[in-house]
Amino acid sequence: MSAPCRSLLVMSREQFLDPRLLDAVADAWERGWRPADLVHAVGRSAPSLAGLAAAVAVASVELLGAERAVPAEWDAQVHEVRRQARGATAPGDDVHQLWLQVRLLPPLPRLAEVPSRWPPRSVGGAREAAAPGHVAGAGAAARALRRIRALLAKAESTDFPEEAEALTAKAQELMAQHAIDAVLVAAAATSRPGGPGAAAPEVAERRMHLEAPYLDAKMHLVSAVAEANGVRTAWFASLGIAVLIGMPADLDAVELLVTSLLVQAGRAVQAAGRHGGAHSRSRGFRRAFLLAYAVRVGERLEAAHRTGTADATAAASARGTDLAPVLRDREAAVARTFDDLFPRLRRRRTTSVDRTGWLSGRAAADAADLARRRPLPS
Repeated sequence: MSAPCRSLLVMSREQFLDPRLLDAVADAWERGWRPADLVHAVGRSAPSLAGLAAAVAVASVELLGAERAVPAEWDAQVHEVRRQARGATAPGDDVHQLWLQVRLLPPLPRLAEVPSRWPPRSVGGAREAAAPGHVAGAGAAARALRRIRALLAKAESTDFPEEAEALTAKAQELMAQHAIDAVLVAAAATSRPGGPGAAAPEVAERRMHLEAPYLDAKMHLVSAVAEANGVRTAWFASLGIAVLIGMPADLDAVELLVTSLLVQAGRAVQAAGRHGGAHSRSRGFRRAFLLAYAVRVGERLEAAHRTGTADATAAASARGTDLAPVLRDREAAVARTFDDLFPRLRRRRTTSVDRTGWLSGRAAADAADLARRRPLPS
């Protein structure tokens, strides 16, 4: 008997895993859900059930792994949610409530295959060697991401808004250049003798989870960062989940920037509360502050992205590579994939906001002169 099956039997004796619960979770996977999504959604609506949801998600994927090749993304998510499963208990009422929660989850659009379509575990055991260009590209990408993370870490730690915004703008420029580098690597691979030839751009999907409070303001921040990086976003507001569609390098940029900017925005709104009156600590002020911060940061990131893209494209052109057609094809592929996944998407309008908070948030996002008066890390 495999290890996952032994785990299932032990947990069943502790009333952890009712077969109905496993069936409900397996059905959720087929409707586009993934382990981190499931635990996040359950935790939002019923925090006391999050640990049990994590335990069931882990056990379900372990069972799948006994027969099928589990994708790396799922392995990574299981590693993350496993910590939430520790010490979880499963009274009968909790099992029933979680079963109801899971059964009522709406379907989520997805690009990747559902578990029932994963290849058997015995297939593809030997991996093909990566092409030399791909290996070199991966090494350069890792170096670029390390440099970008270092810039954003400094932006999060500084107490000077001007320095934080200059560092963030520099990180955005590097991300744009990193995305162009990824285009060049892909173009070189397709043009190499024996290469696959001109292939359709590889559009990917990523999901981000946000927590209250000020969820709509945080959603606007994600959307602003995504738009500045050529990524399309659809929101499941009731679930606190965003689905991002774009090129892998662009999705990496959005995730890194959003994570950092949420920290920076939180620090900025707290500083405004300390230095202002009682009104600056109200929910209305803080929500308006964060909405304005998102809008203005998006404008500044878009300008920085244009600068980084122009510099990298000019450098490629000097070497005899015209990237304009490739970039147009990638943009069209992202738009086409997004429209296919979300044919009936509705736009949401932001309700009225506190004027003082809006102006303060915009000023906080606009405080820096991005001419980078002080030296930045290389």
